[in-house]
Amino acid sequence: MKAFASMTAAGLLALSGTATADLISDTSDDGPGQDLQSLFDGWLGNDQDFDVNEQYETHANWQIGASGSSAATFIVSIAGNADNNAFGFYDQNDPSNRLEVFGGGNENAEKRTITVDLEDNTFQTVNLDTQELVDEASFSTANFGFYLENDVVGNLFFSNADLNDGEDQMVAFQGGDGMTADFYDTGDAPWLSNEWVLAWEDMPYQESDQDFNDLVLIVESVTPVPEPMTLGLLGLGLVAVGLASRRARRQGGGATA
Repeated sequence: MKAFASMTAAGLLALSGTATADLISDTSDDGPGQDLQSLFDGWLGNDQDFDVNEQYETHANWQIGASGSSAATFIVSIAGNADNNAFGFYDQNDPSNRLEVFGGGNENAEKRTITVDLEDNTFQTVNLDTQELVDEASFSTANFGFYLENDVVGNLFFSNADLNDGEDQMVAFQGGDGMTADFYDTGDAPWLSNEWVLAWEDMPYQESDQDFNDLVLIVESVTPVPEPMTLGLLGLGLVAVGLASRRARRQGGGATA
């Protein structure tokens, strides 16, 4: 029992550990000043201490807030494959069921609203300027992931690293109180806590320059969904601690076989 409890504790410590510091490269094959850290330095200015390798998060699954509406806006796409990169949502339970939000090309001036009917999990994308329906899809759940696809080079990546042979192809950054950013060259504006910057690497991570600047966009009014595996291991840890404590009480009370 002691060995089992120790193993569980080690697993919990691993879960609580910080992300690796070198996931995002400080250089880019696209040239000087095009790495993700340099881009954030330009967007946030020098008065905000922001280290991309300390601030990034990785989340597999997401949900839209209680309003049932989200918005997605391009910030920058630097990749050589940019014209063919497509971004969208996928069904958490069926990655083949996808809803495209942006279909590639230089669409960074266009904003899309994504709505979900929380009763039947119907997702729709709407052009914010014209209010025209762009596309829709029915998911099995209101939870979803994000994907990046490039048909030309044959790449398809997901926010769930398990679907990418264990590699993180997307990193996420959350705004917060007092934070400001100039993402659109219109001047500083609040970067709110319900706004997430998603940054993608569009080539397999181990074969890429690891700069995560290939597609960068903001998605508003979304929140990460807690990982079931993490919650399960936490529960397992509590059970292990409970069993160990019960056995200790029995031994201390002189219980006999």
